[in-house]
Amino acid sequence: HLYWSSFPNLANSFYKNLMSFSRFQLIMSQFQVSFHTALPQDHPDYDPWVKVREFIDSMNDAFKRYFVPSQEISINESMVGKENHRVFIKYMRKKCHSQFGIKKFELCDSASGYVLHSALYSSPNFLAGRDDLFAQKVVTELMQSCGLLNKGYHLFTDNYYTKIP
Repeated sequence: HLYWSSFPNLANSFYKNLMSFSRFQLIMSQFQVSFHTALPQDHPDYDPWVKVREFIDSMNDAFKRYFVPSQEISINESMVGKENHRVFIKYMRKKCHSQFGIKKFELCDSASGYVLHSALYSSPNFLAGRDDLFAQKVVTELMQSCGLLNKGYHLFTDNYYTKIP
């Protein structure tokens, strides 16, 4: 809802031009996720995001389909505030606004802030099966998922990702 804010640092004209705030509220009031049969938590293929996986995947597909990014893109790490005892809840000491929550990684267009791809941290096995360092896995996964790897894009990151050898 902050995209419709009157504060310049929070507002985003893209969303204001796309739909009114009341239309957004109407859509959100009808929004619900479906629950598919979940595997037990001890199962190797368990997905803690099973309730929203289909929605996240369709949103990521739409992000890529309807927007061509500028040459400058960035990877952002953020926290969706939540405090409970799920395996995917992370603690981030340096995040003063939300230290506990669901960690997500987003590849964004630097000029507009438009999200090109979003990946939710799901467990200590997040992006398992790769021999790379964790930060390198995140960068590679996000860039490959959008088809932007080795295509001449300028990628901006914070110091977390610059530890890559």
